[in-house]
Amino acid sequence: AYTDTTNLNVTGIGTIAGNFHVGGILTYEDVKNVDSVGIITARTGLSVTAGDVVIPDKIVHAGDTNTAIRFAAADTITAETGGTERLRIDSNGRLLLGTTTIGQTGEADALTVYQSGHTGITIRTGGTSNNTAIYFADGTSGDQNYRGAITYTHSGDNLIFKTAGNNERLRITSTGRIGIGDNNPDRTVDIVSATGGNCDVEMKTTNNTGWCQLIFTDTDA
Repeated sequence: AYTDTTNLNVTGIGTIAGNFHVGGILTYEDVKNVDSVGIITARTGLSVTAGDVVIPDKIVHAGDTNTAIRFAAADTITAETGGTERLRIDSNGRLLLGTTTIGQTGEADALTVYQSGHTGITIRTGGTSNNTAIYFADGTSGDQNYRGAITYTHSGDNLIFKTAGNNERLRITSTGRIGIGDNNPDRTVDIVSATGGNCDVEMKTTNNTGWCQLIFTDTDA
């Protein structure tokens, strides 16, 4: 194995038959004309072929994944652009974007996304005839793959919530109507019994000093 705990500059092409560990920064010199996705379109000095992928900024691996040989205290992979870390995969396999601090531990720390301002994730489809969705699974076969889901139908602009194996429970239509147990509400709020029996709405206070109200008004007061 070849180990270097300082910076390593690669100016030619070599073949390493064993394990290769870099404790510092790995850089490639004499690369010319790298496009936006890191593909070499022209080069000097390096005997590479057009289309090879290079690292225009920096990817750092701290630690050693071969734990049978070495137990690393901080086994992480990070990627930088513009001299700033943008992505981190920590030793537990959690993905962090824009941060080095994980989210809520236990239930919501597999993926953490951070920006100093407004923060969000966009799921984009290729056309209005398609849907975008987030599925919740507890297995890999049958309806274990879709025990719950949030789906947006772009053809009708409906936001749909599903539970217990892809069963629609709530829908918000493009006009703002809410259907509970009804996928075609014809009122502002339309509730249909899921079992075909009684249909109830309950309002309950948590103590005997509060109250529940149903207010009808024609003003904002």
